[in-house]
Amino acid sequence: MLEGETLRAAIKSQQFGTRQTLALGLQIARGLICAHEAGILHRDLKPENIFLTREGQLKILDFGLAKLFRPEGGVSPAAETATRDTDEGRVVGTAAYMSPEQIRGEPLDERCDIFALGAILFEVLSQRAAFAGPSQSDVMASVLRDEPPALP
Repeated sequence: MLEGETLRAAIKSQQFGTRQTLALGLQIARGLICAHEAGILHRDLKPENIFLTREGQLKILDFGLAKLFRPEGGVSPAAETATRDTDEGRVVGTAAYMSPEQIRGEPLDERCDIFALGAILFEVLSQRAAFAGPSQSDVMASVLRDEPPALP
């Protein structure tokens, strides 16, 4: 029912300036703060899961891989009642936006979504992925070993 386009479509159709990118990043960060305060990790944040409405609002979509966790300094009521969880050490997400901890199957916290936000903002500014490779394994290896290319 939303009218607009995904951030992926917007990246393909237009060049974002620094101010526009920072404004997008701020909206995404605010959405992540709300999710994290509720004890929810998105775990699959990527341009396809961010929607820009015609009114200029940003929506974070597809919480299908989300996980309940215990935010630092408190316990989420939702996390207290969680009965299903993903298997320990199971790797889920989209390789180019996964944090090193996520790739290694280590315990996660808010930083995995913040890492994805950084990779997304890099892509918005440069119109190329921060981490790339010919296969998903190569992309994961790049996340673990490489720094993103320098921005002009």
